[in-house]
Amino acid sequence: MKTYFRILSYARPLGRYLAPYTVFSILASVFGILNFTLIQPLLDVLFNQVSVSPEALQKPIPRFDISYISSLFDYYFAFITQQYGKMGALQFVCFTIVASVLISNVFRYLSVRTIENVKAHTIA
Repeated sequence: MKTYFRILSYARPLGRYLAPYTVFSILASVFGILNFTLIQPLLDVLFNQVSVSPEALQKPIPRFDISYISSLFDYYFAFITQQYGKMGALQFVCFTIVASVLISNVFRYLSVRTIENVKAHTIA
């Protein structure tokens, strides 16, 4: 057991990379999942399945959960659909998908960059 603790003592300086790598990886995964969930509104607009309900036009009450983010997106989607039509809704969804993909790729890049620093310090 002493051998394992001695080996882990060499990894102690690398612990500062653990928190940023974890955060960047989780955010990259969250935005990656968001990319797939945003395909549904895009397909709804493309195949004329969009319907604006009166409850979607009411701004949601702020709270700290995932359903709030979903209802906020639905609110803005319904608002833009009503104001600018299907073409405006399509632009909104496409812009949101592009922004999500870019943010996902930035966090993925940062996580890979962090793990490469770990590799470089391990070799050194």
